Amino acid sequence: MLFKKDKPFPMMETTRKVVQVYWPVARHRPRLTFWYIVPEICFVTRQDRVLTIRLKGMIEILAMSIFVVRIGAHVLHRGTLQRCFWDVQETLGQFVDSGHVEVQKMLEHLVSSASFVTRSYTTALLCNASLYGDIPALIAIGQYLMGADIETFPPTILEADYVLFEHQSNILVWIPVLLVSIATQYSMLTSLAANECLNWNLLHHVSCLFKMVKFEISHLGECSTSDEFKKRLVKIVTVHDAAYR
Repeated sequence: MLFKKDKPFPMMETTRKVVQVYWPVARHRPRLTFWYIVPEICFVTRQDRVLTIRLKGMIEILAMSIFVVRIGAHVLHRGTLQRCFWDVQETLGQFVDSGHVEVQKMLEHLVSSASFVTRSYTTALLCNASLYGDIPALIAIGQYLMGADIETFPPTILEADYVLFEHQSNILVWIPVLLVSIATQYSMLTSLAANECLNWNLLHHVSCLFKMVKFEISHLGECSTSDEFKKRLVKIVTVHDAAYR
């Protein structure tokens, strides 16, 4: 059955009604507090060991699935992304010599925003990874060196029970497994961060191209001759087509 404008898609209409019942505008904040924030705080404070172990496995499966899907999509569409990147860069290069202040500010904004997004997201991702794997491992190693009796070392980032049995009870086996696991984790996260930042920056660059087209159109009235007007108009149309592609 084809989608028709005069008749909404049934599942969309059903989900809209359900969301409207559970999350009305007037009662959004109280329900958000008592349904999500308070239970999450209670869960964190209780720290159920059995549930934590199970959630760790579930989170690993989910994270690996997301990683495989995203990187797989990147590999399949690598040629398209590469062409898109060079098209955007070539189009932005046409505005380097622009005398309009708005355009120059937009170019500076693109450079600074791309740097900020890449550095901040990558740093946050790697810091989060260190809290998940590096710091607990360093604490355990420090306790062991200080003479503490550790029967079971913390689990590695990627489970290795299906390869090495009881690797958490022997530090000579646990440390190599830990190093390989951490190296694999950082390699995966670096690749994922590069993929995400590339997509975000491309979207932001394309959206700014439309703003540059708007700026150029607003200055068409400054043309003194018809030839200059036609030249600027051709440039605007070219940039507009490139942004739509």
